[in-house]
Amino acid sequence: KKGLMNHNLSLNERNNIYRQIRGEIEYNNKYNQSI
Repeated sequence: KKGLMNHNLSLNERNNIYRQIRGEIEYNNKYNQSI
């Protein structure tokens, strides 16, 4: 059970990291377009 909880946590963390990276890429694209 502990292993399953850790697995779910890592999946959530990966999703959060993916969302963060995507947000940064979108922000960089907007910033580069404004130059």
